[in-house]
Amino acid sequence: MKELTQLVKRDLILGFNQIKIRSLIIGLIILNLAIFQIYSFKDLPSSNFNDLLFYFFRGTTAEETVQKNLPFPFMWFMIQFIPLFLIGDYVYKDMYEQSSFIFTRLKRRFSFWISKWMFSMIIACFFILLILGISVIGSRFFLTVSINIHPTFWLLPIISSIIHVTIYVAASSVVRPIFVLFALLSFNIISVYTTNPLLPGNYSMVIRHIDWSEDGFTNGNALIYFIFTMLLVVVIVKWMFKRIDIYQKSKGVD
Repeated sequence: MKELTQLVKRDLILGFNQIKIRSLIIGLIILNLAIFQIYSFKDLPSSNFNDLLFYFFRGTTAEETVQKNLPFPFMWFMIQFIPLFLIGDYVYKDMYEQSSFIFTRLKRRFSFWISKWMFSMIIACFFILLILGISVIGSRFFLTVSINIHPTFWLLPIISSIIHVTIYVAASSVVRPIFVLFALLSFNIISVYTTNPLLPGNYSMVIRHIDWSEDGFTNGNALIYFIFTMLLVVVIVKWMFKRIDIYQKSKGVD
């Protein structure tokens, strides 16, 4: 535990130093988008906090996927992309530039990846909390505050962010992050035009939840997908690091 704590502290210091400019830019973009949407809502007396979050996380319905001129949900797409953009190539560069130095000092090399994953989770959760915080403040001053906040608006974005970031961090350990980013974005684009339950983007669209769609997915479906994905990624990464251990020992390095 002490080893992992030290690694996480290291990643927080180095990682935040690397992404601080990007974080500021993204924060300003989200703030401006929220202000623009709040301004468009202010003349509607029934608009509230949930409406603003619906704007961020809506996506497309199953019925809309068959439309020829389906308007692309750019806001939803950007929400999926930003956490990965913030993490960038930090995991990949640190793995390949520092692993040979750090691995020789670790009792468990898997802790190195866990610390990268925890850092990335903090980034993703911070981003979701930023959106929620801006929405709460904007709703407080300009819209009708809804006391009964629908749990789907915070549950689905968090689950989706964890899945995307976990896949991204795992794949970035062995593949250049730009390729991983394009792959995940491609899967999300495909999700817009299909309701395939194997695609992670399907579970990040609030409009496809059972509360808004008769044939939509439930919280249980999302959690099952989340658990299965997390277990699969952990098994693959542990196998990968076990191979690293074998390689290091064959070279006479411990």
